[in-house]
Amino acid sequence: KPAPIAAPKERKQRWQPTENQRWVVCFTLLFLSLFVIVSIISYYFTWRTDQMGGAVANNGGSVGYQIANLLVGDWFGLLALGVPIVVIILSLRIMLGKRTFWERSIRITLTLMILGSVTLGFLFDTNGSVFGSGLGGKVGIDIARWLQGYIGKMGVALLIFMCWMLFAVFINRRTIAAVNNVTRKGVDLLTPKHREEYED
Repeated sequence: KPAPIAAPKERKQRWQPTENQRWVVCFTLLFLSLFVIVSIISYYFTWRTDQMGGAVANNGGSVGYQIANLLVGDWFGLLALGVPIVVIILSLRIMLGKRTFWERSIRITLTLMILGSVTLGFLFDTNGSVFGSGLGGKVGIDIARWLQGYIGKMGVALLIFMCWMLFAVFINRRTIAAVNNVTRKGVDLLTPKHREEYED
């Protein structure tokens, strides 16, 4: 007898949140991210007072201070605002859709935050001990120091410059045309003909 044909297995349907569930998640993320933004901005001005102990001056209270101290002092320094901004983008993605646009916005924000943190860590290191660590935060400073151990200060400077150029091209393709235009004008000024005209 022919073997019985097995019945096709039913595919499990992926769980899809309801409209109400999406809005609850969206507004929860928005509330949390706005709270963190207020705490971080307040931390920029009150970090020294709060780190000395005593009454917390941060507008987010002790919880806001702890979160801001983690994101700013221990992680990304001045660019730590990128974290709650990414959360806001995610909440809008949940609410409005348009996946491609929001994913690009998240990539740009994260790249700007990390690259900016490393740049500030390289330029200022722990000078002034702003935020208790430095303008770039502990993460940016540690990455900059690690890179310097392998390729030196000049190598890190060139690498950071190249990364910013690539970032500008990623944001706007017209950057290439602008760079070509500036380079062409610079080369024209250095040619003998243009130097003679300039001296005349």
